[in-house]
Amino acid sequence: MKQKFNLLLSCLLLAFVAAFVGACSDDETTKKATPAEELYFTDYSDGLIQKFTISNPADMSTVLDVNGFGGVGLAYDKKTDKIFFSDFEVDEEGKIWTMKTDATGLDDIITGIYSPYGIALGDGKIYYADDYDLDGIGHIYRANLDGSNVVPLITMPDAYFRAVALDLKHDKIYFYDVEDDDEFGDLWIADLDGQNAEIVVPDVYGYAVAVDTKNGKIYFDDQNEGDGVLRMANLDGSGVETVDATASRIYGIAVDNAAGKIYWSARDNGEIYSADLDGQNKITLKTGLSSPRGLFIK
Repeated sequence: MKQKFNLLLSCLLLAFVAAFVGACSDDETTKKATPAEELYFTDYSDGLIQKFTISNPADMSTVLDVNGFGGVGLAYDKKTDKIFFSDFEVDEEGKIWTMKTDATGLDDIITGIYSPYGIALGDGKIYYADDYDLDGIGHIYRANLDGSNVVPLITMPDAYFRAVALDLKHDKIYFYDVEDDDEFGDLWIADLDGQNAEIVVPDVYGYAVAVDTKNGKIYFDDQNEGDGVLRMANLDGSGVETVDATASRIYGIAVDNAAGKIYWSARDNGEIYSADLDGQNKITLKTGLSSPRGLFIK
């Protein structure tokens, strides 16, 4: 009996150790998240989706020629290794496309959109902003990653929706309306199901939003000052401060917590930058581009 008890005790101890080691391994995996190696962006004027190596920006190549069916929204789903991008070339015939990172499997998964702009992915869903349509209505939609089950989350009269970003930690969605009664525009927040929408940063006008849930910050383009600046604020919209006086419209922002870096595009300057999360140590990664818009890192 004593031998059986000792054997049972040993088995329980081994199971506990195995579970503990597994938990530690998961923690280590999280702690050892590696910095992004590549940056993908869409150059709307050239009609190209391109990429370059972050450590060697000269190493640039074309992923896909999108002349005739391009847009500004660009996003990546790591689980499926798929790129999603918006197509607003023809009003009332807008589309969301998807493909593998090697440009195979190109498919227009959502059609019949008025004019889609920003895209965000999360929790197995795609969220996208649609412009002011013929009825004077702006929409934020959600769908499955295969394009099925399209749901209008937010419907707002006289709204010119542009950017959309997700905070999955707090089940929130941020979105930009670049036109309101006082012509300044506003940055909005709502629950992921579209409920409880409210202005989180008033009187700002821009084309890009990114969420850094690790540090409790949002980054956004603000065109109401000068020629456009990159801003940062707390998740509730408080504590707004300038990260960089970019002097350009900004359509793409990406945060890399593993590297402690932020990346953003400058449409009017034809450039893409990186900097520390507070805007220090800014580097111009690419220059001489035609019109860089949406981007993501991987």
